[in-house]
Amino acid sequence: MNPCLAISGLPVGRKTPTHQEICAFQNFLSKFPQLELDIRHHHSEGQYVREMRIPKDAYVIGKEHKTRHLNILAKGKITIWSVQGRLDLCADKGPVIYESPAGVKKVGYAHEDCVWLTLHPTDEVDQDRLEFQFIRSEEQLPLFPETDQLYLGGKV
Repeated sequence: MNPCLAISGLPVGRKTPTHQEICAFQNFLSKFPQLELDIRHHHSEGQYVREMRIPKDAYVIGKEHKTRHLNILAKGKITIWSVQGRLDLCADKGPVIYESPAGVKKVGYAHEDCVWLTLHPTDEVDQDRLEFQFIRSEEQLPLFPETDQLYLGGKV
């Protein structure tokens, strides 16, 4: 599948998508069979790491986090789109680390099998509590309309 094609309103590869376009793309993808991703959870003192193994040619749409956090692409090649723009990440020469701001929904397309890590500072180990602590619920999303207007370089 070519990740640079426009699919159901998400103009990937051509411009920065809006939050509504990302949500519409998520809705479009929900009509297809869904993958069960290999998710692993790692805990240490004051740290939680969520490891996600993404197969080649898979699209992944992330949840909106309440807090900024670090992401690490430990293996593979992936393109990420958000209201902040496009990132082409490749871990051929080692891990790639970047900070994701709070409230940003991301779409990823795996060009190769990937290992993706999300890091959060916490002592919590219960998965339901972790979800509540770090992920915005669907009911909270309309309370943050500014996330639709964020682009690289500021507001449009």
